[in-house]
Amino acid sequence: MGTGVSSLFTIGKIVFILAGCAFLLLRGTPVPIGPESHDTYAWLNSVLLITFVYVGFEAALIPPGEARNPDRDAPIAMLIALGICTPIYTLVQFVVVQTLASPAKSDRPLAAAAHVFGGPVLSATIVLGVVISVVGYFAAGMIATPRIVSAFAQQGDFPRWFGSGHQRYKTPYISILVYATLVWALAMLGTFGWNAKLSAVSRLITHALICGALPTLRWKRPGIDKSRLPMGRLFALIGTASAGSCSAVQAESRSKC
Repeated sequence: MGTGVSSLFTIGKIVFILAGCAFLLLRGTPVPIGPESHDTYAWLNSVLLITFVYVGFEAALIPPGEARNPDRDAPIAMLIALGICTPIYTLVQFVVVQTLASPAKSDRPLAAAAHVFGGPVLSATIVLGVVISVVGYFAAGMIATPRIVSAFAQQGDFPRWFGSGHQRYKTPYISILVYATLVWALAMLGTFGWNAKLSAVSRLITHALICGALPTLRWKRPGIDKSRLPMGRLFALIGTASAGSCSAVQAESRSKC
């Protein structure tokens, strides 16, 4: 069922892209094209929000722990997924910015863009798809994140009670309850933009630590990697530097506010 729903969402995104591009080819963009200038902080803040869009692929590494051959299949699946998602996300953004004059001023830019070239039916369909997609996002997070915390607890990195399993369902129910409470509190206390930036910064810090660990692991434990990326140390250096710079700039910009 999950595969079918995911495929349906992908088809919906492709329909949105094709309809929007057809509209732009036939009628042209209604958005006036003019020169714009933005400072460094604006660009890096935009990059930070884009990071939020493209994160989450690492959660796919949790279920493959129960797969037959994750060492071989997981890296290939992640690269294929990124290769498919990147042009789809880019084209969705292209359609929105070429259709709406001020997408940032709209609370529902996807629905507003769909209304321009698809009318109320496509707009309502997009809204429904977004709602279901958000629910699916949180459902996936509810499955993956508490199990990471539970694994940390079992290794002694977190308090042991985080790893307590339910007697009947065998799920890490304490970690699930703590995660759900924190998500609810952040949703009530902050805006979407604030939470998106907070999520992006926390993930950038995690990614920087992982990239920084790669050269050390290759040095201390050679041959343990089942899938070796060419120029891995160079990519690790680039990833650490870019993640650290975006996080530092965001922290500095908040301190000036």
